[in-house]
Amino acid sequence: MKDAIGHIIYVGKSKNLKNRVRSYFQNGKTRSRKLENLVKNVKDLDYIETDTEFETLLLENQLIKKLDPRYNKKLKNPRSYTYIAIRTGADRPGIRTAAAKKENDGSLYFGPFPNRTTVEKAIRGLKEFLRIDCTNPSSSGHPCLNYSLGLCFGICLGGEAAIRYRQILSQIALLLSAKDAAILKEMKEKMKEAAARYDFETAARYRDYWISVRSLIQKEQAIRFAEKRRNIALLERLNEETCKLFLIKGNQILSAERLRLDNRGRDGLKQRIKSRIVSVFGQADASPQEMHKENVDEAEIIYQYLRKSGRPFLVVPKKWLQDHGGGKLDEGIDRLLAILRA
Repeated sequence: MKDAIGHIIYVGKSKNLKNRVRSYFQNGKTRSRKLENLVKNVKDLDYIETDTEFETLLLENQLIKKLDPRYNKKLKNPRSYTYIAIRTGADRPGIRTAAAKKENDGSLYFGPFPNRTTVEKAIRGLKEFLRIDCTNPSSSGHPCLNYSLGLCFGICLGGEAAIRYRQILSQIALLLSAKDAAILKEMKEKMKEAAARYDFETAARYRDYWISVRSLIQKEQAIRFAEKRRNIALLERLNEETCKLFLIKGNQILSAERLRLDNRGRDGLKQRIKSRIVSVFGQADASPQEMHKENVDEAEIIYQYLRKSGRPFLVVPKKWLQDHGGGKLDEGIDRLLAILRA
């Protein structure tokens, strides 16, 4: 959407563009101030048609980053991203936010996460729930203020409590790595218990903390998935006669090609898919890469899209590319086509 002098002020997507655009200009009490201002300023509209929802999600993300439209606030500026840093050693253990990673500082880093508020809420929730909100965690031997308030279990007193504190920090690191969800499960149980005794304020607080922590875990999973830079072949049906093959690595689409769906030419279609997989992935850089702030959105879009049930995609190990993949690659492509035709 453009204003009177041709500046792009909004980028959106829709499966039904006519209905989506019409909805903006229908009068109603539920329209926000932001939408009212947008409608007043729109003077022209352009559109780009894509083959699949997958391409639309990525294109919207790219255009918003490139054009920075006035009325798009969904995607964050990379400079606003934040990390979680956890130190589990005996020297200054703790959990905090960080604007950037520091090499060899003894901390485990998670992220980058796009919403600093969500990160801070999750850390606050973990500290309160686990009673590790100590104002003097250096083990001075004297109780801190939060100890008397029940927010610290005695980290400041040193001894066994200090050892337990480091163990809890290690457990939080496992939680954020999606290797141990015990804390998240316990938090949900406490939320249910509070609701059962009609303590809805406490239940709501635990619910908000649980949502924030779960959101961070999902984003961390997307980042780690992209950093492994697996070879992924995704098939999307366009209509009865055509499909589209996407070859993905990390947070990038390396190739996108339309293919004919012809039952009489099944072997030809299979051979075409196999040839593209071997050619494109065989030439791509296979080394893992750290995810940077600028690429997190694309990584999450790809990860969440592939997680949706029924998506016909195939992870292609490097060894399948040798000697044109052998039987394993053929079997994988057969499974792809079977899902697509189901």
